[in-house]
Amino acid sequence: PATVALMHSPQFAADPSLPHMALGFYEETRNGHRIIGHGGDTQWFHSDLHLIQDENLGFFVSYNSAGRGEIDARGELFHAFLDRYFPYQIPPAAAQPNAVRDAQSVAGEYIISRRPVTNILSFFGFLSNVSVTPHKDGTITVNAFKSMNQVPKTFVEIGPLLYREKDGQDLVGFTRDYRNRLTLSMDYPFMVWTKVGLANNKNWNIFLLLFIATVCIGALVWWPLSIWVRRHYHHPLEFNRPELALRRLIRLVLAADLAFLLCWTILLISSGGNPLLNSSLDGRLRLFQVIGWIGSLGTLLVIYGVARLWRARGEWWVSRAGNLLILLAAISFSWFLLHWHMLHFSLKY
Repeated sequence: PATVALMHSPQFAADPSLPHMALGFYEETRNGHRIIGHGGDTQWFHSDLHLIQDENLGFFVSYNSAGRGEIDARGELFHAFLDRYFPYQIPPAAAQPNAVRDAQSVAGEYIISRRPVTNILSFFGFLSNVSVTPHKDGTITVNAFKSMNQVPKTFVEIGPLLYREKDGQDLVGFTRDYRNRLTLSMDYPFMVWTKVGLANNKNWNIFLLLFIATVCIGALVWWPLSIWVRRHYHHPLEFNRPELALRRLIRLVLAADLAFLLCWTILLISSGGNPLLNSSLDGRLRLFQVIGWIGSLGTLLVIYGVARLWRARGEWWVSRAGNLLILLAAISFSWFLLHWHMLHFSLKY
């Protein structure tokens, strides 16, 4: 009994005003009852356990599909069960004097704590970022927390940086972590979100990938077309052999960059965004890494080549502008791979 009591007791919460983690269980207080439980997922099954101790009641459900859309079917089922058998009147929320200012202060993009951080799959992190949007009346929306109609829920401030779903019970709160970073917590205490800067911003990283891919494709397509254009306008290249070699090598580096992006894109699309991560992928991932290292190290060649070709005779201003874009794309590619640990030699993830 003492062990059971310890396992069921609160142990930790990133936000003390929200439900706590226990040991093997977590709180999910709702409808006026303290509830503890635990959910779990495999690739094919999605289960939930809830214990309402003051009612001597347990609730267990397991699905063989996550369902469509972004709705937590298990959670909605349990909430409907509670509303049916334990009806609850949501208390009114007192107006907060600093609601508008607080909403503005928490606005931004947040990265989830349950993610790969230092291995080759760390880029999955920014793909799951959530955005907090403030409104003129002091309410906020969190784009990942949606109602049954797939519309983001609206949250009203009921305490300092503590928000409750409008016409509902879901809670979100904001605190500062040990590094003074703004942290978003919710009813389920097993994960939090941390506010990100530009480097981990989802829109920025997607823009960067699109920019790299666009420049690589444009440069590689323009390469043969430029031969015809120069012949048409009687403007032959006046490069010497080393300069011609550099020009070709730069395009090969861009081809490696593009190949790396295509490899990962094809893998993610073919697996529906959820590749089966086991040793069967090791050969392909090693190949991806080799291509990535070629492209990333090739950035040094691009830097040297662009500087050398800038002074070449007969180079059009359009070509110089294109070379600058190529340089930016190559540097962006190397930064992305290094920042997201995609060149890490280990395949442990």
